[in-house]
Amino acid sequence: MAGTSTPNPTTAAAAEIVDRLLKDAFAHGDPRSPEYHRGARAALERRLMGRQVLNPYAMGNARADAFWAGVDRGNAIWVRHVEGDLTA
Repeated sequence: MAGTSTPNPTTAAAAEIVDRLLKDAFAHGDPRSPEYHRGARAALERRLMGRQVLNPYAMGNARADAFWAGVDRGNAIWVRHVEGDLTA
């Protein structure tokens, strides 16, 4: 089912999958801030490693907004991956 987590692979294997998914998702010149990328990574790490998503930026500023937008993108990347539209 799209949006569900998979059984936890080893940490190293999960980190490699996250790296590949992000590389593929941002491969076509989609310039985003470091905060946005950090949010996307956090969402994927939650899906694959069970890590909690913690926004390190103060709420109410652009950096926090970019982080949460990245989390949304990370969740969308995950759905595409689970549905088979994005391989790791």
